[in-house]
Amino acid sequence: MIQAQEIDNTESVIKPTHQEIYAVSQITQIIKNKIEHGLGNVSVKGEISGLKIASSGHTYFTLKDSHAILHAILWRGTPMKLALEDGLEVVCTGAITAYAERSTYQIIVRRIEIKGDGALLAILEKRKKELAARGLFDADRKKKLPVLPNTIGIVTSLQGAVIRDILHRMQERVPAHIIIWNVPVQGLEAAAQITAAVKGFNSDDSPLPKPDVIIIARGGGSIEDLWAFNDENLLFAVADSKIPIISAIGHETDNTLLDLVADKRAPTPTAAAEDVIPSIENIAQSLLTLKQSCNLTIRRILEQKSMSIAMLEIQFLKTTKQISDQILLIDTISLHLKNAMKSLSVAKTGQLRTSMERNKEYMLLGILQKKEASLTHQGIVLAQIFKQYWYKKQESLSHLSQLLASYGYKETLKRGFSLARTHNNTKLIPRKHMVKVGDELTLEFYDGSITVSVRST
Repeated sequence: MIQAQEIDNTESVIKPTHQEIYAVSQITQIIKNKIEHGLGNVSVKGEISGLKIASSGHTYFTLKDSHAILHAILWRGTPMKLALEDGLEVVCTGAITAYAERSTYQIIVRRIEIKGDGALLAILEKRKKELAARGLFDADRKKKLPVLPNTIGIVTSLQGAVIRDILHRMQERVPAHIIIWNVPVQGLEAAAQITAAVKGFNSDDSPLPKPDVIIIARGGGSIEDLWAFNDENLLFAVADSKIPIISAIGHETDNTLLDLVADKRAPTPTAAAEDVIPSIENIAQSLLTLKQSCNLTIRRILEQKSMSIAMLEIQFLKTTKQISDQILLIDTISLHLKNAMKSLSVAKTGQLRTSMERNKEYMLLGILQKKEASLTHQGIVLAQIFKQYWYKKQESLSHLSQLLASYGYKETLKRGFSLARTHNNTKLIPRKHMVKVGDELTLEFYDGSITVSVRST
């Protein structure tokens, strides 16, 4: 340490002294030597400000508190747990050195540590609000997971138990093609490489098969260990992904911004494997439920069609009776008309004879011709009316016959169904409980019938 010395300014004014005169460069060099050799390694606490990373890879920033600032240099390759950001409170350990040409001094950082979680949490909360305002957490932009993926992409480290746990759980479920993209899951390069993996899986130029879903996974850790999963570039890459992404970071109590941006958050990596691939038992149960639903639907359709056919048969019989009644009515009218015409003819003939007796022969012939012409015309008109009425009834009967044929049960049998009846072919069997072992049934198909014996129910 440099010891401060008290100087008597009064004495120096009264008593002239003969001290050595230094050049500017000499005095700055003396100060440089005093600082560098007098202090040695020190640890300085402060907040990072003005962070800049040069093309050389060296990092330059200032440490500040409420009263002063100190320039800092972090040479490329210096070990760090996470990427530095403005606003972080850190403890920098290194050597104080002076830049004599500009009369400035700085600390050459050899080790840097985050001072508690408070600064990280503050940055995290600020970033969370900014991303929420930009819509990255909105539920309506999240994609649905595939029900049964053929190919699954996993972004994680091949080191550790996480990938082994995921693969072990997937082996117990429905088989799928697995592609693992090996990345570091903490440290300076983690965020960039995880981001590259997400973009690589989405790229159309990638030689790898494009997965149906992506899992990003790692084990638990501190907020510093998980900091890569709060990186903005990674979060925007996940939001832009065309492939659904599951976040499986740490344990259920661990939280990262990736959990909010991903299409689904799994509490653990093992749970992610369960979310993305259904078990064989669950699929079998789903298929059984679907089969039961289909059977129930088919039974309901058959019952409805059977009722419709029965109603059509009733309607057909009713219509047939109406047609028969109309034909009978027409026949009756025709008979009455024939009798009426005969009676009219006899009456007219009698009248004509009487007139012929009373009038001259030529007048009687003229009257007779007119009456015959009138009677012939009336017969023609009546025949046309009867013919039109008959055609209308025939068309109505033809339409009803076509309607019955289209809704008849034969059309249903043609589509692959069959009807079960008792062996004597008199009673329709619509329910399973009406059949017992040993019964003989007649199964009617579209092209014929067969007799079967019931062995089991």
